[in-house]
Amino acid sequence: MHHNINLTRRSLMACLAGGLGIIPSGLFPASPVNAQSPGRFIGNLLFRPNNQGGKYVFEIIENYGYLDSGGRMWQAKSGLLTDGASIPSVFWPIVGHPYEGLYLNAAVIHDYYCMEQNRYRRWKDVHHVFYDAMLANGVSQFKAKLMFFAVWRFGPRWDISELKDCKQDPEKGEYCASAVPLAYQVTNKDVLAFDETVEKDALRAMEKRIETDKPTIDELAKLESDLPALQRGDRMFEVRPQTAKGWYFQHPYRIPLVEPKD
Repeated sequence: MHHNINLTRRSLMACLAGGLGIIPSGLFPASPVNAQSPGRFIGNLLFRPNNQGGKYVFEIIENYGYLDSGGRMWQAKSGLLTDGASIPSVFWPIVGHPYEGLYLNAAVIHDYYCMEQNRYRRWKDVHHVFYDAMLANGVSQFKAKLMFFAVWRFGPRWDISELKDCKQDPEKGEYCASAVPLAYQVTNKDVLAFDETVEKDALRAMEKRIETDKPTIDELAKLESDLPALQRGDRMFEVRPQTAKGWYFQHPYRIPLVEPKD
């Protein structure tokens, strides 16, 4: 028999600490919402702990949402299995554990859109909302920027192309831009390998730079692009627009009142 457990942030961290062998530093009440971000979370973040072969993950048992500072709605649906893997665990001692205290709510929203089947929004927007949501939950500017940089550096990236059976003929008023896509092709560009020593040194240097220079997140993205590129994959899959999943690729920034079905 499965039991649903309504985990508070404190009890969640205690469970994670025991299962993952880490010492949480975030076992304290949440600070007031950062005034610099008007974004807000919607719903209750409820988990069911799940031990999969010695690896602790958590299943969301209620839909959870976030309205970002630009007025766009984000969601994390019931059933999401989340483990905070967008930042490799080797870097957690530097940037912090994604489930530690105030990062938790933002990490859940970010994880949902980083899952391969949910990569219908732009990857840059997905990483930006992680930063936005951290501020909304009281994470300091310094820490939020450091974690944003880590996600921008090591988190997944993807491209979405519309596959159309179209031969453009402007003289007849036929343009491929108006053609209906036959499929959406997603190219995953997840990190495959990196030098731990080199990347740890780069993160430490960025940590100092954030503290002294206080760069914007756009400047952080530029700084990351100046570093040697990481080895990333180039794996593709297609989504048909007539399917339930295809609805989200057709309307990536909409959330339906009723879930589409095949």
